[in-house]
Amino acid sequence: TFPVNITDDSQQENDENFIVSLGNLTGGAQFGEPDTAVVTITDNDSAFSCNKVTGISKKECQALVALYDSTDGDKWDEKSGWKMTNTPCNWYGVACKKGSIEKIELSSNKLKGTISAKFFKLKKLEILDLSDNEIDASIFKKVKKFKKLITLLLNNCKLSGKLPNSLMKLKKLTGLDLNDNCLKTKVSKKLKNWLNELNPGWDDTQTNCPPL
Repeated sequence: TFPVNITDDSQQENDENFIVSLGNLTGGAQFGEPDTAVVTITDNDSAFSCNKVTGISKKECQALVALYDSTDGDKWDEKSGWKMTNTPCNWYGVACKKGSIEKIELSSNKLKGTISAKFFKLKKLEILDLSDNEIDASIFKKVKKFKKLITLLLNNCKLSGKLPNSLMKLKKLTGLDLNDNCLKTKVSKKLKNWLNELNPGWDDTQTNCPPL
């Protein structure tokens, strides 16, 4: 016999395996076949629920989960804490202030897909950095809901299509990077002036287009 120490907690974890191999037999005993076995330790914690989180509201937690699920979160390069612990403010790339999510920084993390509308319910989000990922341009029609957004970084996200005038509803925005995408540069004069003030030269960098 041998002991296996297991910590019983409420954190969701992947199954873990280890191999047991027989050896050093005594008393004339002989090995049968096979002489090894794989032992699997299965997590017994229940599925993640936003009902159990601390630090932020259930609604904000659901917004984070929507982002994760709609951008293939299981394949992110780094996803420490996401849908595993009940403290979303400590999840990778997330920062909070006074009980609300203030900052999300997930640059170069293999996010891919169309971001769920549920994500855009973060009323106090100030910084959003999703640069160097692969997300759908529908984000531009929804991002206006982030009324307190100060910084928006979406450079090199393989974005295409036309930018809507509704972007100008981001009244507090002072930092914007849309470089290195495939966006249409023909926009209204008012929007063009707004974009040039926040992201000078953005229209000269829209050459990162997929081959025909």
